[in-house]
Amino acid sequence: MTRLVSLFFFLWVAIAVLPPPVLAETIAPVRAAIDGFIRPNFERFADISELMVSDVEPLCERPSRKQLKDARSAFRAAATAWARVEFVRVGPLSTGNRAERILFWPDRRGTGLRQVQAALANKDGSVQTVGDLSQKSVALQGFGALEYLLFGTGSENLATAGSGFRCAFAVAAAQNISAIAREVSDAWNDDMGHSGIWLTPGPENESYRTDSEALAELVGTLAHGFEMVRDQRLRPIAPENRRPGLHKRALFWRSDATVSVINANLSGMQSLFDVSGLADSLTHDQRWLAGSIAFEFSNARKTISGIKLPIDRLVGDTEQSSKLAYLLVVTRSLQRLVGEEMANDIGLSTGFSPMDGD
Repeated sequence: MTRLVSLFFFLWVAIAVLPPPVLAETIAPVRAAIDGFIRPNFERFADISELMVSDVEPLCERPSRKQLKDARSAFRAAATAWARVEFVRVGPLSTGNRAERILFWPDRRGTGLRQVQAALANKDGSVQTVGDLSQKSVALQGFGALEYLLFGTGSENLATAGSGFRCAFAVAAAQNISAIAREVSDAWNDDMGHSGIWLTPGPENESYRTDSEALAELVGTLAHGFEMVRDQRLRPIAPENRRPGLHKRALFWRSDATVSVINANLSGMQSLFDVSGLADSLTHDQRWLAGSIAFEFSNARKTISGIKLPIDRLVGDTEQSSKLAYLLVVTRSLQRLVGEEMANDIGLSTGFSPMDGD
């Protein structure tokens, strides 16, 4: 009897000190996505944005061709870091107009260009400090404005004295991007913020009632990301739209960062898919989907690596622009494979897309 009591006591102690149970299998990809991709990549974007500020600020203090070159390179690095995470439009990035303040795009009516040019022409002092700029139109606050300031008409004058106003505007825009990037990164690292909400579905959770709803958010994030690349990055400059000046419809055409940003978009989505382990959620009969998705990602990488021309020449070159047309096919296929085939197999609905229109 004593032995039996001792055994029960031992088992009770062992159970008491066991770690809390792991998340349910259906929610595990969300945890992996947050810890393995979302947090580190938003942190990286915040760090690189801070480096961008440190390269743009000296341009005002010690203008030179080298300093302008460094500022432009820092812009491209930060824009590429942003492209790896911009499709994660849930949680912190979806509040406070943060995504639009970082990048106001698409801008089909040229609102951003007109507002930036007007601010320069009128020497609007309210765009010269980050505090004031952060209260202005979103079209003045982010990468779109900063690209024009560093690469647009008159930007060469930044290498010499006498462009103090334009340079102060550029510093404010860079600081604003950096501040928002750090806000978003800190918010994702807060376990009491959206990360915690996403990882604890239940009847009292207004955002995610069930594990399936939480998982659907992750799958939908990828599916809508493919849609964004297809409709907002590729379609406006696809070969069927060929006409003079077509390259000006491309995001970041002035800095010739269009293709590198598309590459970063897709590589970020592939990384999120791989790191999350979403493929493990597939039923046995549908495991072939993982191979098909990997195949399409590989096609995208190979196609982008074959693009060698700057964007202004790319859109007018038959052979090179055909690669853009093929990327349209690939992104459409990836959206179908993830947003339809995979979602259906694991019993999810990815919901309404914010890019479907009105």
